Amino acid sequence: MRNPFGSALALLAVLLGGPSLVAGADVAQPSRGPERWSLLVGGGYFSPAVDGWKEQYGRSGEGLPTVAGSYRVVPWLSLTADAAYLTAEGYARTTTGVVSSERQRLALFPVTLGVEHAVRFSENQLLVPFVGVGYRRVVYRLAVENKDRIQGGAGGWVARGGFDVLLNTLDPSAASGLREESGIARSYLRIEAQRAKVIASGSSGTGDIDLGGRTFLAGLRFEF
Repeated sequence: MRNPFGSALALLAVLLGGPSLVAGADVAQPSRGPERWSLLVGGGYFSPAVDGWKEQYGRSGEGLPTVAGSYRVVPWLSLTADAAYLTAEGYARTTTGVVSSERQRLALFPVTLGVEHAVRFSENQLLVPFVGVGYRRVVYRLAVENKDRIQGGAGGWVARGGFDVLLNTLDPSAASGLREESGIARSYLRIEAQRAKVIASGSSGTGDIDLGGRTFLAGLRFEF
């Protein structure tokens, strides 16, 4: 025969413990808000604004490896930072502008801080256009045969724009596994164009030099 007292105790335990169990489940599995951090790894083609670049270096531009990061302040606005590296070798120019037979090696290290506005209506939007502006600091180092090395830095502005293509839809199961294992919620292919103007004071007789130019960039961007 069933014990009514035991049944009452069991019912009381369920009533008292049920809310705690539900609350505990909510704590263990909180809802995930929009990811704020992102990392981009990519490369592009940089076409410098320096006069006579092609004559000195034999081509109109150079490859530009780039790494960038951002922090999303609100859904449509992010703070951004990026760094890149470029080297080129060619022939130096004389003070009269004539290309000489002396070999030279140029290294540029552009670092940019800025803001980015994304046209985003949902977290899983397939195509996300964006525009951005920022301050760019370019550190340069020029080594010419039989001459002292020239190095310094200059600052200027950069404007950028492009779009991100969401890659999660290509393989949803792999994207879900990547999120569980590494915390990467979304992966994008980024296509970007930049225009920069950075004026450095030239040596006597050469005038100022624009270390800016145009960049076309492609890379993988990860939100986490």
